[in-house]
Amino acid sequence: MHLRLFSKFLAGLILLVLPFACSRDNKDDEQPAAANPYLYITNDLPATSLSQARIWFAGAGAGTKIVFGGGRETGTNLAVVDIYDVTTGVWTTASLSQPRCLLAAAAAGNIIVFAGGYISGTQSSNVVDIYNVATNTWSTSVLPGGPRHGLAATSLGNKIFFAGGLNNGASSFSNAVDIYDVTTGVWSSTSLSIARSDLAAGAAGNKVIFAGGDNSGGLSSRIDIYDVSTNTWITGTLSQARYGLSGAGAGNKVVFAGGVSTSGISDAVEIYNASNNTWSTTQLQYKRKGMAVAASANKIVFGGGNGPGTEYASMEIYDIAANTWSPMTGLSNPRTDLAAATAGDRMIFAGGQSVSGLFATANLLRLYR
Repeated sequence: MHLRLFSKFLAGLILLVLPFACSRDNKDDEQPAAANPYLYITNDLPATSLSQARIWFAGAGAGTKIVFGGGRETGTNLAVVDIYDVTTGVWTTASLSQPRCLLAAAAAGNIIVFAGGYISGTQSSNVVDIYNVATNTWSTSVLPGGPRHGLAATSLGNKIFFAGGLNNGASSFSNAVDIYDVTTGVWSSTSLSIARSDLAAGAAGNKVIFAGGDNSGGLSSRIDIYDVSTNTWITGTLSQARYGLSGAGAGNKVVFAGGVSTSGISDAVEIYNASNNTWSTTQLQYKRKGMAVAASANKIVFGGGNGPGTEYASMEIYDIAANTWSPMTGLSNPRTDLAAATAGDRMIFAGGQSVSGLFATANLLRLYR
């Protein structure tokens, strides 16, 4: 997504792009994938559709449901929620408690949480919408760390993490990490080492990782690694400082890919192995930002996005156990600023935009054992 440019428009921010040093340990000892892994992912199902075309929305999956909420359509923020049942193939709709875009979502157990977002003018949101897949009910809360958009979300065990973001009303970047325990419904808080927005997140093993982003000092190469078992933080450095990167975790790996660096749109990829606390690097097939990413037990899929002068339909699969990348049949339309999520044996890559306009298209991917 184009949060950096969008934030400039909203708040008149002038962000200086500073050079960052980078280094990386390239070791990557392989570990077994999760039990009962999906061996194949195909894009051979007919495309379906969201109820509304949109960008800058969020998605997550839990139980038998994949849920997309919020977003923006032709200058209007949306509250619409599209819910796909992977067992029946049927879509239903609901509404967030507040229309907003540039929000974040993640799931743990049977709970999907949508948090934060941009409202209008210089107003960011602290609203949290909580969906219980098992009971098909909604409740609300607020982010303890305050209103913000452009935050990152991930989950580990029974906890969902929301980190960073930009509070446009205060014209300030956030270092807040708000942690929601889905079993107790209680929030706790901690902090990133530096405040920033438009960062990425992923989790594997007992580690939750936040990487990249930008703030008033420019682009960030910072990596914050939180060990949930010891309640301690350590920091690291991306191979390339950048914002707008995409990230996800599965099995024992967390992968961060693409984004925008001081040199322009990036193809950089960093892979963290939680089993031995090592990093490796590689490159995407194309330089791109605005990608969507979804993960199964043993595979992470990156799709769409835009590069210099073009949008992409292409998709790339990272196999965690084999440590290999492979292309797959692309999206039905080249597009950027889309969202993706997984539940059961389905992944969905939905929405987005290209030079031809906004899309409601939802591409269904099938996972096989």
